[in-house]
Amino acid sequence: MCEDSFARIVIKQGNGIPTIPASADHRNGDWIETDIYEGEFYQDLDTGLIYNRFVNTIILSTGVPATLVVILDKAQVNGMNATPVVLLTAPAGYAVRFTKKPVLKTFSDGSNWTFASGETVDIYNTSAIPIMLQFSDPCVTTDGVYAGSDFFTYELVTGDVSVTSSISIGGGGTDGTFTFYLDYELFLL
Repeated sequence: MCEDSFARIVIKQGNGIPTIPASADHRNGDWIETDIYEGEFYQDLDTGLIYNRFVNTIILSTGVPATLVVILDKAQVNGMNATPVVLLTAPAGYAVRFTKKPVLKTFSDGSNWTFASGETVDIYNTSAIPIMLQFSDPCVTTDGVYAGSDFFTYELVTGDVSVTSSISIGGGGTDGTFTFYLDYELFLL
């Protein structure tokens, strides 16, 4: 029986992504610093990310998919026509995949924004897939929540996920926001 009531697990640490060893025994001299056993946890000191190994696969241990909430103000929304806004960037060596269809909630001067005919908001991958998801007038649900038209929502994305639009929020008020809800997970390339 263990008499140490303050037992702990020490996670192996190193620089870079962990690797799968050439052999099953770390004592025979062919292991490198980043090799890990099946089930062992490893922390990359360059990024702070935690990994583990399952059979012959290195898995990023995020636990559950992440949710990113991005709020754009009126000036950013009006400027998206000329300058796309980056919503999310995949870290080097990783790809991003949405786990749910992104959602857009609109608000302008005390009420929900309604798209005019032909106005769209496009979420796209700047490095490969043209339009991943498009929000437009027919997609509106209640309370200004838009569920987009699905194109390539669940594809793996490397690089930036950006948003552009043909919308201009008018009116004399300064109030106006577009809130994007993005559920995603990271994949090791």
